[in-house]
Amino acid sequence: PPPPFFFSNPKTQYEILSGLVGSEMCIRDSEQSLSVAFQANVQSNGGYIITRYENFNPDNSNFTIGFNDTDNDGVCTIAIIGTGNGGENYEIDNIDCDENNLFYVVFGEDDYNVKVYLNDLLIGQTNRNINSTPSTAPLYIGRVAGDDFAGFFDGTIKQIKTWDIALSLEQIQNIESYSDNISSYYKFNAGEGEILYDHSGNNNHGAIYGAEWVENIYGCLDEYAENYNSDSNVDDGSCFYGLADIYFGNTSNESLGIMSFSSAEIAQFEFQ
Repeated sequence: PPPPFFFSNPKTQYEILSGLVGSEMCIRDSEQSLSVAFQANVQSNGGYIITRYENFNPDNSNFTIGFNDTDNDGVCTIAIIGTGNGGENYEIDNIDCDENNLFYVVFGEDDYNVKVYLNDLLIGQTNRNINSTPSTAPLYIGRVAGDDFAGFFDGTIKQIKTWDIALSLEQIQNIESYSDNISSYYKFNAGEGEILYDHSGNNNHGAIYGAEWVENIYGCLDEYAENYNSDSNVDDGSCFYGLADIYFGNTSNESLGIMSFSSAEIAQFEFQ
């Protein structure tokens, strides 16, 4: 099998080739629902995670899910649009950008037609304008349809899963044992060539444009650690730090004591 890879390109985009092109990937009401789960490592302005949306044409748009870290400070925002013909983005701010977080965006519940979960915690809900007919725009990962303001995603995406129902909190809490109604599963840590493979068994494969496979090289990324690996691009938590000795002496250079401390720590001394 190929080694693990991830995508990293400010103009990465994926167009789903088959299957998820009709009513399965629009949102109308509780009879036509959709749930999307994703993990991503966002850079700076981020962009769109997954969309079924034609820019500047609300009549041919169903939804967008955006993810960004505008200040590049590790605090992210999720932005969600329905048809775009009324109301602004629904934004949830002050989210930890940890790339291990798993987000769920659920469309089509009866009480609120958009719900957002961080892991298994509800962090937001709202009602958005939605179309009564499916969009003919492609289902994209990493952009929206249309040449203007495509919103290319800047960062790396670990995985995306979709279900053709509105997942409940109980289902999300037990997601590892729940596989019913899954419509697509895209793994971004395994693959090659120009096809993004659907691992759900539904053959909803995608075509890759403007991206390249980059090998994950695991190691220590802290240049102050003894086992720093300049070739690594993924931190595996293996960094370790040696011990340093500080000698205190008098003016006759007689040693009065030795203190050892980790070089990862900061020692502060005040001299009188």
